[in-house]
Amino acid sequence: MALITNQIQLSLLPPALANAQIKAGKLKAVGVTSLSRSPLVPEFPSLNEEGVRGFQLEIWTAAAAPASMPKPIAAKLSALISQVARTPEVRQKLFQQGWQVAGTSAEGLANRIKNDTNVLGGIIMMRGIKAE
Repeated sequence: MALITNQIQLSLLPPALANAQIKAGKLKAVGVTSLSRSPLVPEFPSLNEEGVRGFQLEIWTAAAAPASMPKPIAAKLSALISQVARTPEVRQKLFQQGWQVAGTSAEGLANRIKNDTNVLGGIIMMRGIKAE
């Protein structure tokens, strides 16, 4: 990992990936990027707590389907995924792997993608970041 070998100095990593390296003393946690502390690693403050007010950038995973999928099928698929993801067994298993079930609607996901794109796109443009 480039971070551990000091090829890069800062990275945003999911708690499940970073926590073992932090406990081994190979990485230093600055804070979590959610607005408040994460139940996954409650011992780490949020960047918001550390004075970076309003900063929120979280790693998330979502199920997506082609826009051409008929709406009734998409709605049924969404309901089934939500039902399974909200069961205590699945929630616990995902939590053990470093994920939290948030759940949202298709509109909520679209808003999340739009907001994250605006934030990250603004940073990319402001800093002149280019792919190499």
